[in-house]
Amino acid sequence: MFQTGTTTPLIDDNSLNAGTVSISQGFGIGSLDLSSRTTAISLGVFFVNGSFILSNAVTLTSSINFCGTGNMLVNTSGKTLPGGGLCNGTLTLQGAFTVSSVFYHTGGTFDDNGNTVNFTGYINEGVVTRNPILDGTFNAPRTKCSGTWNMSGPTTGYDFMQLTSLSHTVSGPPYTYIENLFSVTTGTINLKGPYDNKISGLKTTGSNKLPAIVGGNTTASIEINSSATFKSFSVVFPRTVKFHNGTDNTFEAFSITGSGLGNITLTVADTVTSPVVNATLRKSTPWLMGASSTDAGNNVGLTFGSGDGTIDNVIVSYITGADLVPTVTASGNMFLLFN
Repeated sequence: MFQTGTTTPLIDDNSLNAGTVSISQGFGIGSLDLSSRTTAISLGVFFVNGSFILSNAVTLTSSINFCGTGNMLVNTSGKTLPGGGLCNGTLTLQGAFTVSSVFYHTGGTFDDNGNTVNFTGYINEGVVTRNPILDGTFNAPRTKCSGTWNMSGPTTGYDFMQLTSLSHTVSGPPYTYIENLFSVTTGTINLKGPYDNKISGLKTTGSNKLPAIVGGNTTASIEINSSATFKSFSVVFPRTVKFHNGTDNTFEAFSITGSGLGNITLTVADTVTSPVVNATLRKSTPWLMGASSTDAGNNVGLTFGSGDGTIDNVIVSYITGADLVPTVTASGNMFLLFN
């Protein structure tokens, strides 16, 4: 075990014998710097409690879990992690970060630091029982998204983004979860997986919002089953976008433009006709649906036949278009009092 106090052990070609070296630890290490290593080394650890810097010579054989108490600088030098997670401290990326299976974020702060992140699955749920460092003390996960996240989804099942509640239990197909505690939202999340995307449990409040959500070049559907504020939302590839009945979502920017490849369907998840229950979408500009869009019925507040370039080639039903802030209508009598 490589445990450290204030220093980071450096393992270069002179630190261990030349040739292939294997380091396997069942519990964990402190900080580790392999940036100068050029001869092969195989690394298998379970917990990392400090900074973690690799080189091209490193082969990772197990999941890496980050559970430090301070700022952990992480640079994998292009190596793909088989899996892992973050349960405490701050994980600050120093380069691109790729995980080939689910990455569990149950505590601490994940800061992409403007770098590219490639996730098969990202579960952010803040489960107390998955936080061994704090002995049961809840440590709400925080996410700083200023780079580009590519969500490829698992090989089977769903590419599923969800902002979870504290009591949420993982069950069902392989999901991708995203917590609502985004403290930085200047980045972009690309939904690139070939499987249906579900975004749920959002519960954003106040100034809290999601980063830009981009539907990638795939026909997989996007389903949003709760209410939130989105920095932006854009889809350009023919697919179905569903909002659950009765939800009320706000978009600082909204763009859905089908093309010669086909129309985009914008509707609700379940068609409720008795009574009709629409999904409400809000933005600051008028809901001009474009010259080539189709009114498929039960829409409110949408204008078809003209557009501003942000929406077109869309088949729309059961959608209510509204302003960012609901209009307050005064009613009753007015009294003027003079002294």
